[in-house]
Amino acid sequence: MATYVADHDKKMKELQVFKAKAFEWLSTKPKPEWTKSHFSTQSKSDMLLNNLCEVFNKYIIDARDKPIITMLEMIRTKLMRRFQTKRDEMLKYNGSICPKIQKKLDRWKEESIKFNAVWNGEAKYQVTGLEGQFVVNIATSSCDCRRWDLRGIPCEYACVSMKVNGLKPEDYVHDCYKAITRDGMVQKLEHRLQV
Repeated sequence: MATYVADHDKKMKELQVFKAKAFEWLSTKPKPEWTKSHFSTQSKSDMLLNNLCEVFNKYIIDARDKPIITMLEMIRTKLMRRFQTKRDEMLKYNGSICPKIQKKLDRWKEESIKFNAVWNGEAKYQVTGLEGQFVVNIATSSCDCRRWDLRGIPCEYACVSMKVNGLKPEDYVHDCYKAITRDGMVQKLEHRLQV
């Protein structure tokens, strides 16, 4: 779960003492495949579990024992209904970013009061707190903790840096979570339906 290399190394040393065989086994595996500290920041997701597969599997459970064509039709119809329901809910939503992302961001904004940010030149801030010290670069949407880089949502360190600078963290959420992206998708869909 460590998002930056120094934390990863610290956790690995702890694992080496606690479970030497597990440490040896993990040491043979390519780090970009299993540790957040080495994940690519391109996808804007720090998900490490396969919960989505499990949820989907449960969602289609009533179709799984049917013949293949019937099963696929049931899944297709079920997904179409779900997409319609979710689309209708989002069309009623007035926020600028997705509701679940807004909830996460609000929580990190609250957490940010535990930290102290000092301007470090240009768009950089040095943020200190109980976990240590991190550098936030607002211009590049990144933080040494890498959570902002991985998620696309400003971390608590970025939030306190923005607060010091009078900026709104909502303005720095990655476009994939914004209503503008949703509206663009809806417009493309409506255009396709007219054609």
